[in-house]
Amino acid sequence: MGTILSLKQLSEVIARNPTALAVVANMPRIEIDDVAYAVSRMAIDADVARDLVATSSGRPIGDVRGGLLTSVQAAIVAAQAIESHGPQSIAGVLIAAVAPGFGNEAGSLQ
Repeated sequence: MGTILSLKQLSEVIARNPTALAVVANMPRIEIDDVAYAVSRMAIDADVARDLVATSSGRPIGDVRGGLLTSVQAAIVAAQAIESHGPQSIAGVLIAAVAPGFGNEAGSLQ
């Protein structure tokens, strides 16, 4: 499948993809229980899914086709990242991803 994404890699995927940023930005609060939902919601988007799979496998994004298999692979990559790092550290990544656009209104970690 590929390597488990580091928190830095996950934050870079989010920063590169407007859909991923929008998912996080639309959360009024980033609660621990919602972290898995947010990451899995991002992985549904075709561009984010391709980016997750490419980053995890070390392949250029142009070499990763879209489609159902990529979506399934992206869901696995997202689940592995959540399981590996824990929701609190990923919540920090999500908050950091939207903080530049929202100043001190970046939401809160519950």
